[in-house]
Amino acid sequence: MPGGESDSQRPIADGVDGLSELHDREVPAAVGEVAEHVRAELAELRRLLEQARGHVDPAMLTALDDAHRRLQDDLQRLGGDVSGVLSSAAGELEALRRPSPGAAAPVAASPSAPRRPVDDAVAAVRSALAGPHPDVAALVARLLADTAHSLDLTRALRDPERRGGALTILGELADGRALAGRSLGDYVAAHPGRGPLFAPVPSDALVASDGRSRKELFVAAAVLADPGRCVGADPTAEQLVLLDDYVRRLVEEVEPRVFAELSSLAAAYPDAAVSSRVKDPDGLVEKVRRMSAGAKNRPGRAGYRVGDVLDAVGARITVAGTADLAALVGAVVERFGTSDDGRVLDWENRYTDPKPHNPAYRVVPFILVARVGGLAYPFELQLTTQRASIAADLEHNTVYKPYVPVSDQERDRIRGMQAEAAALDQDETRNGVD
Repeated sequence: MPGGESDSQRPIADGVDGLSELHDREVPAAVGEVAEHVRAELAELRRLLEQARGHVDPAMLTALDDAHRRLQDDLQRLGGDVSGVLSSAAGELEALRRPSPGAAAPVAASPSAPRRPVDDAVAAVRSALAGPHPDVAALVARLLADTAHSLDLTRALRDPERRGGALTILGELADGRALAGRSLGDYVAAHPGRGPLFAPVPSDALVASDGRSRKELFVAAAVLADPGRCVGADPTAEQLVLLDDYVRRLVEEVEPRVFAELSSLAAAYPDAAVSSRVKDPDGLVEKVRRMSAGAKNRPGRAGYRVGDVLDAVGARITVAGTADLAALVGAVVERFGTSDDGRVLDWENRYTDPKPHNPAYRVVPFILVARVGGLAYPFELQLTTQRASIAADLEHNTVYKPYVPVSDQERDRIRGMQAEAAALDQDETRNGVD
């Protein structure tokens, strides 16, 4: 009927009504302190369902209806893990509301379907952490459920061969025995780091022989050589075609070359893991717009272009501990070089120069160059220890980018675990020195 709901819209309407009813039920007493957070999650789910009315096709509407029924079943079954389940449903609904172009509608799993890796991962997290650290177990379960924003941590937890190590580190960080309630600043002052990892970046490593910034010289030359990198905050249709071709080259040619070279470099370090990714065209334009507009305490950069985005290709090498990390930093500098014909454009050390707004974040990032098909492409490489990587992943998708909403108490817990990772790395470099 005109102005009324079509049959294809009924599953959405039923979902909204069902969530309204669910919101009015008594939240199980076991959730205790997180009851208000749970109710906020329910309100957010109702909002997403309302928004989905005009953005999905009938097949996706059916999937949304199935997701709603699974949500109610899971809430009744999981009780104390309600917050993790809600986050899982939120991730599913958001992905359905804004599907990738050409993607098929997901099919709801039947009750007899095999268990998924994420199911086994969540069960393992609960088994290992729910007793001593139920708050961390619930948080990690929500990160696992958010399959739209995968992390190295969640990939490790889904992998049976890597799961045990990740759970051990999560427990170590949650225990907080190194800091024992002290601030990281006080701890670092009393236990200064030692060895090559705490050597500052050489002052001449990032400038050409004439004193100019090697990074700025690279960007200026790269934009001139590649029209796809000239795209600004408001691209034309013609520029979007150029941008698509640029990203295609990154995906098909540059990332494989980067991954192969870094894998060769990392092979010398036991337990080292290499990962990489490429920003899609929308992500590149979004970053150009964000950098052009500026933000609080960061002025806008007029004329910012895709060519200024030096992490369009990003990679990470994670090693077991700080000794391997220090050796790997040296190996990267030796291989890529800091001379005028070298491939190191930028180099920071968050062990010697922590971020002011997040001093617990520990990583050694580089901007390096890959040469493919006669052109030079920048990529970001982050070097990190396993514990620092896990701590950074916890923070990245919750505090830095709130894909998984957290309460103030959870935010403090995440920051505390990241500080514990920094303290443990600090201790490891001291080689038994008191």
